[in-house]
Amino acid sequence: MARLERPDEPVVLTLRGRRVLALLVAVSTTTAAIVLTVPTLGGTKAPESTIEVPVTDQPELTTTEAATGAPAEPQPADPPTAALPLVIVPGTAEPAVPPTNAPVVVNGREQPPRVEPPTAASGRLAVVPGTDAPGPGPDLLTYRVEIEAELPFDGPEFAAAVHATLNDPRGWPTRGYAFQRVDGGDADFVVIMASPALTDRLCAPLLTRGQVSCRNGSSVILNALRWGVGIEDYGGDLAAYREYMVNHEVGHRLGRGHPNCPGAGAPAPVMMQQTYGLDGCTANAWPLEDE
Repeated sequence: MARLERPDEPVVLTLRGRRVLALLVAVSTTTAAIVLTVPTLGGTKAPESTIEVPVTDQPELTTTEAATGAPAEPQPADPPTAALPLVIVPGTAEPAVPPTNAPVVVNGREQPPRVEPPTAASGRLAVVPGTDAPGPGPDLLTYRVEIEAELPFDGPEFAAAVHATLNDPRGWPTRGYAFQRVDGGDADFVVIMASPALTDRLCAPLLTRGQVSCRNGSSVILNALRWGVGIEDYGGDLAAYREYMVNHEVGHRLGRGHPNCPGAGAPAPVMMQQTYGLDGCTANAWPLEDE
């Protein structure tokens, strides 16, 4: 269709092979009506037909244009709408949700991720390669680190955590001990991470029931379940509970037994069986003065 500069301007159209006279009549700013005058074969004039079509290529007509046919004065564009500032009233905003990979901090320390191991793994132990120098204590003990294959823990990371705990100045070095990690030859004891099923086998005849760790002879067996998830009484401080595990079981290798909670609110002795409950004491991963 020819472009119409204004309404009421007749145009000649071809409709199904016939030339017809069309008149565009504005109905609204977005719709127009085409009035068709279609001659019949006999030469008589057929009734006019009106077809409403959308006006897609025409600018909207102003009141002045519709009344006079003359173009209206250009109107200034509407100013852009300014973005409203975001105002958060204290106490009304929802707390931010940390991303799932954000580190967890408990007691001022970033925590290792919680990992729940399988009940049973390969049943095969492998020595973690590498050595670590002892601390400054006069009573030197050597140890080796082994881990059950197919557990979801990194062997070198496990060995590093054990060595850091054993030589921490808050731990058994306060009693004069120094611990040196070796990966071959004879060692004074071995620290083993094992699945619950293998822990039960290595600890027998002690009953660990897949839940706790033990010391059996020169073997310190740390249950992978407890290493992975800790216990509720430590309030999410998995790093501290792992330190407790190492200090407690190695403490048995040093000849310590099981004391009781000395009183409500007091720090629990590291040799107390804290995994079974604190009995009113508070969680504590390090030897007390009288242990």
